[in-house]
Amino acid sequence: MDRSQEGFTLVEVLIVVSVLLVIIVGSIFLGGSQFAKRQIDGEAEEMLSVLRRAQARSVSGYVSDVWGVHIQTSEYTLFLGSDWPARDTTYDEVHVLPASMTALGISEVHFIIGTGETPDYGTITLTQDSESSTITVSESGLITMP
Repeated sequence: MDRSQEGFTLVEVLIVVSVLLVIIVGSIFLGGSQFAKRQIDGEAEEMLSVLRRAQARSVSGYVSDVWGVHIQTSEYTLFLGSDWPARDTTYDEVHVLPASMTALGISEVHFIIGTGETPDYGTITLTQDSESSTITVSESGLITMP
């Protein structure tokens, strides 16, 4: 009896499934680390934007007062006033960091009316898992993120 066999053997199917599984697991692993980096960079860009908004409001004299940003471990707040305890809370704009992300470094930055300079210069580092992103605020008011 002569029968031609059509299809794949069990060994061939197992090899293909194994290769696909390795590819899928590898892409999940690599994609996961890229997701964390994109998330932390996105949050750093948002914080950079809030810092620049505080500076622009101070330079323009918006509401005739100093604007600043108060940075805590799990959130940061754009505020109106010369310092955090004496601020006008009706202008607070709170930004909460994702659960596993933390902010370390300078805790408050306020900008001088008209010039945008700050006595509160230094760095703010956002960290999540093994990823980090740093924002630098210079005395002249230059706000950068490498």
